[in-house]
Amino acid sequence: MERKPEYCPSWFNIENYSICDSFSRYSWEYSIFLRQLLINVISLKDRTKKNGKKQLANQLLINRLIEISSPEILLEASTMKSEESIPSFLEKEKSISDLSYCDLLTIYENLQYQENKSLDYMKDIIKYRDKCHEMFKEEDKKLGISDAHAYWINYFDEDFYPNDWSVFDNIPQYEEDDAHIRVNLRNNDEDIINSFKEWLQNTRQKTDIIRSNRISDKELTKLSQFKTLAYIDLFLWMKITDIKLTQYQIANLLYPNEFDIDIKERLKACTIPRATMVLNSSRRIFS
Repeated sequence: MERKPEYCPSWFNIENYSICDSFSRYSWEYSIFLRQLLINVISLKDRTKKNGKKQLANQLLINRLIEISSPEILLEASTMKSEESIPSFLEKEKSISDLSYCDLLTIYENLQYQENKSLDYMKDIIKYRDKCHEMFKEEDKKLGISDAHAYWINYFDEDFYPNDWSVFDNIPQYEEDDAHIRVNLRNNDEDIINSFKEWLQNTRQKTDIIRSNRISDKELTKLSQFKTLAYIDLFLWMKITDIKLTQYQIANLLYPNEFDIDIKERLKACTIPRATMVLNSSRRIFS
């Protein structure tokens, strides 16, 4: 690239991004993730009203942008050719896992803040269960019975039925991208798998969670061809500094030696849509 236009940021050099031609899926995943993090921080900065803090935040953000767009970091990304080579924070999440302690805490917290009586009803039922348990333990002791008594049958004594079962209709089933279900392991595998497919289809229809579709190899090549990463870095720079470049100026920085095409139209039709897609997607589109 010859002499930079005066509107070109001092740190920006389109030639540095030629290494994107050798990017693997994991390289793209890492590079986009770094920029998604930066966008999140920028959105927090925009809420700051004090000018002094904003100026400091802007400088820190610019420094970080310069770092992640440097030839060293781009080269580091290009060496990531397998799942073993990516940082641990990018390891693929399991599609199915056991319910964790944190999941239980989340369910309890969600119930606690629901504006209904579901948690109160459950607390009453558990208290009654404990009362029954102690009562049967005393009886069993007198009779010399050591086997566990099925005291749980009395959980739902009619006196403790909720008078409005609809309070349980709004118990949260989802937490961000996760959903909780109960599986009957006594059933055969075919029945479980078919039931899960049916449940999954119905659940996706109820939520607004968009399923991630794995990006194709052909589309990966186009991300590099249409200077997607370089555009994202210019976009972030404009967001941080509030400096506005015209679409033609951006196109000229991305395609400085393209004279036989309408570079502004290429930017609008090919580059910006791809940048928007990868920034708004989950990491799972790459792996």
